[in-house]
Amino acid sequence: MHQYCSKKEFLSDNLTAKQLLNNASSKIVLKSSNGQCGEGMDIINLHKINKEELIKKLNETKNDIVAYIVILQSMMRLIIQ
Repeated sequence: MHQYCSKKEFLSDNLTAKQLLNNASSKIVLKSSNGQCGEGMDIINLHKINKEELIKKLNETKNDIVAYIVILQSMMRLIIQ
């Protein structure tokens, strides 16, 4: 599975887009390839957005990298409690 892709690849490669949109954490992050040290990152809950809305969000934020988020089991326990 791809861990991340460019905006261009996300828009043109349906398999990659589908893999990112169906990841185990149900979350992705939109970020800039310019290395802004986390500034401008946008974490998206995939249960609340569809692909078309995600593309609109990518265009609005001017982010150009789509990546999935891995949530570790030990961290999940902290989040749930």
